[in-house]
Amino acid sequence: MPANKNALLRYKVLDDCFKRRGRYWPVEVLMEKVGEALREDGGPASVSKRTIQEDIKNLRLNYQAPIETESGRGYYYTDPGFSISNTPLTLDDLPVLHQSLAVLRQLQALGVSDELDEVVQRIEQRLTQPGAAPAPDVVHFEQVPAYTGLTWLRPLYQAIRQREVLWLTYQPFQASSARRELVHPHLLKEFNHRWFLLGLNAQNVHVTSTYALDRIVAIEPANAPYRPGELDPKAYFQHVIGASVPPNGEVVEIHLRFSPARSPYVLTKPLHPTQLLVAETSQSTEFTLQLIPTREFITLLLSFGADVEVLAPASLREYLRQQLDKACANYSVG
Repeated sequence: MPANKNALLRYKVLDDCFKRRGRYWPVEVLMEKVGEALREDGGPASVSKRTIQEDIKNLRLNYQAPIETESGRGYYYTDPGFSISNTPLTLDDLPVLHQSLAVLRQLQALGVSDELDEVVQRIEQRLTQPGAAPAPDVVHFEQVPAYTGLTWLRPLYQAIRQREVLWLTYQPFQASSARRELVHPHLLKEFNHRWFLLGLNAQNVHVTSTYALDRIVAIEPANAPYRPGELDPKAYFQHVIGASVPPNGEVVEIHLRFSPARSPYVLTKPLHPTQLLVAETSQSTEFTLQLIPTREFITLLLSFGADVEVLAPASLREYLRQQLDKACANYSVG
């Protein structure tokens, strides 16, 4: 387990003692020295012999501290130049570093995990014994599929950090040709394994524009003054599911009824922070959400199939009915 504050203080006191050349430290003396430091720090009034012995064991295991003992005299460092301050990380830190690195690898296209990967390997080589088996993975993240837009992730990230205006050559899926736009980049957002750039288009700086990275054809630096944005992601996306906010979209109360089979999943993993439970029976569970009905939200509703019914608003209910009728028509017999 990771050391707590008191344990780290005890380790430091023991290390300070053992660093003093030519001295041996009986466990009783170590108890006195450690207890004094703990009291000054507002900790417990004393420390037990067993605690000191466990601390020495942990220093040997996690810090590879060269601690030996001589009968009748006490403990000492066999290497007078050793100090745990020269090895600030321990074996207990490695699982944390590996799992943190696994998270960062999800953003590998940003280039932020490569250097850290090398650092972790160096630390691991220093802390582990030669030939030791690597620690097994205990967390498995969903693998991100190959995505065309990842090519642009790093340069866009750098442009935002450097406050650089860009010429974006952009071609929507339904467009016959690409268009070239002057863009002030402000934010990168991921949704459903796709990345989007949000910023101001020079032709309309009053509305935030959204660009899917997989539809970007080219990026060029633009020699133009950068216009910083006032985009607060938490506030901007508070009433949408997805990566874009319709310019004239209105927030409405959406009333949904879920089947008993689906209800536990929606209860334990809400569709949106605004989700509110309004009724629950053995037959169904009803929720309300305060949302702008975006395409991404409608796609999510359709993915539930027969397990969800839109009760309100009427316009959304009718639209879902039409989409489901079209889906059923794809499977008509004859």
